[in-house]
This record gives sequence, C-alpha cells and structure tokens, in this order.
Amino acid sequence: MSLPSDDGRAPSNPGASPPDLSAAPPDLSAAPSDLKAALGWASARLAEAGVASPAADAQWLAAHAMGVSRGELMAASLRGAPTPEGFERLVERRARREPLQHILGTAGFYGLELEVGPGVFVPRPETETLVEQALKVLQGLAACEPAPENDVPATYDALVTYDAQAASRQVRIADWCAGSGAIAAALASHVTEAKGQAPVHIEAVEASGEAASYASRNLAGTGVELIEEDVFTHYAAKPGCLDMVCVNPPYVPDATPIRDVETQFFDPHTALYGGGGDGLSIPFALIELAGHTLRPGGVILMEHAEEQGSPLRHAACATGAFNRTQTMTDLTGRDRVTIMWRNGAEAVV
Repeated sequence: MSLPSDDGRAPSNPGASPPDLSAAPPDLSAAPSDLKAALGWASARLAEAGVASPAADAQWLAAHAMGVSRGELMAASLRGAPTPEGFERLVERRARREPLQHILGTAGFYGLELEVGPGVFVPRPETETLVEQALKVLQGLAACEPAPENDVPATYDALVTYDAQAASRQVRIADWCAGSGAIAAALASHVTEAKGQAPVHIEAVEASGEAASYASRNLAGTGVELIEEDVFTHYAAKPGCLDMVCVNPPYVPDATPIRDVETQFFDPHTALYGGGGDGLSIPFALIELAGHTLRPGGVILMEHAEEQGSPLRHAACATGAFNRTQTMTDLTGRDRVTIMWRNGAEAVV
C-alpha cells in the first residue's frame, strides 16, 4: 500500500535502533524438549521481549515448525510430542520483534492466506471493514435494475442504479495503493456474477516493485489485473473509467512516533506516512484523483485513522465532484472507512 516518496518518511523517533536480526542467537539450551513445556517457555520468552500476544504467537510458531494447524499442535502437545526442530530459533526471531507474519510468510485477511514479507505492508484486520462496506456498495453498482427497497440498506439507497445499457459493460473496481493485493483478492473471492448483473472487472495498482511482487503471487488465478505503476500516472489521462475505488492509503502524520516495533521497523515507511502534520496530503490527492477517475455515480471507499473522517468528508465535498459522504466504524466502534459518492448528474470533466 505504498506510494513513491522522495524522503522515505523515516520514523520520527530517530534515537531508536532497529532490531539486530543478524546477531547470533543466545544459548537456547533452556528450551524444554517436551512440546507442552516448550510452549510455556516460548510464551514467557516472548512476553519478556514485549510481544503483545506471546502465548498465541508461540503456538503459531510451533505449528509452523511442525507444519500443522494450531488445533493439531495442541493435540500433539497433549500427547507429549517433542519440541519441533528449529522452534527455538523461530522464537528468538519473534523475540527480536520480527513480525510474526514475516516469520510465517503469510498473513490472514478476510478468510484468505496472503503471502507477505519484507517490503510489503502487512494487512490488518481493520481493513476488513473496507472490504465489507465495498461488497455492500457493489451490490448496488452491479444491479441492472433497482433492487427491492427492503434489500437495500438505507446507507446505500441513493446509489446509482444501472439501466439496460449499463448491463452491457463492466463494473470496474480499482484497489489503489494495493500493497500485497489484500483488498483486491478479498473482493475477487466474494464477487459473483449473477444473472441480471453487470460483469465485474477488478484491477490492483501498486507502485512499489517489492510490494507488487507479493501482489502478483497473491492475485494469481483470481482474475484481478495487477498494474505496477503510480496511480497518479496511470489514471492521469483516463477520466471516468472506474465505478469504484477502494484504497487503504498512507495516513500516519509525519510527526507521529510509531510505538509498535514491528510497524516502525518492518512495514515500508511509504505505506505509513501520508504527508503533512495531519497525514492527509496523500489521501486528499487521492480524493482529487477519484473525482477525475470515477464515472458519475461512482464511489470511493478510503480507510483512515479515527480522527480523519471529518476532514476527508469536507475535502471530498470541497472538490465539487462528490455530493454524498459517510464515515463507517470498524468492529471496535472507531471511525475507519469513509465512503464518498461521485455526483451522478453531471459529466466527468
């Protein structure tokens, strides 16, 4: 989920030093040979290192070392299975705060297992809110005739409905700043082209070559088109070409220290910092671009921090391209996704 950056947007706590992953591990002879005891040892070791979920991470690491599920791992521990080979070194990597997802090589997102690692932003559960809202909106965008009133949530009752002519063309969706391709992959896995609905085309756009390499593997076989290019360059001469944009942009304010070690030292900085004191320079620019790129009646869904919903809504209305906005909350009740509808009665300019 990265965009090009001139300065790399380094963290604002310059005194901090990144974990030394190349250092030789300490003496690991204290790790018990019994799996159940080893899980307790690992949990204590990770807790001492400041890992937020030490017991769960210990289980994930042991399951990874054994090549089994967590359920199978727990059954094996009850049977008195031995500690798997290499488990101690995995624990030490995690104790140095290397992200669990980097060690496992995958991250779970919206029911999918996605490949992740150095150079790509690890998808977060909060972003699933964006996918859920996008799928709801898509029901209206793909309909070739108005749905019964009771089947349309009040939130979306003003969505454009497509006439018979619209049924002959695709509904085009773009995942901007796509990173690992998580949003596009999740949408593709849940989109079905039913009778009476327009076909759906999904494209994922990512400027970083490192991130795009993960997206390429995660999107293989999904039908999603991967575009390795800066979104501003790619859509500069393509007005009115999209029906929906989904984007989890960089939105951390430049002066905000990042306290989470895994995020600070392992996520790409270009996927974090949105520019300016409020972190909204890039999000504002993306809203402007969406006003140019969306067809009349189209919609952009943007993830953001809790306090950023109001300025994003005002920015969208100030462009003159959007006539309706709404901010939705995530499962914790925090403002997380703002939906902005493109004016439906005027031509795209």
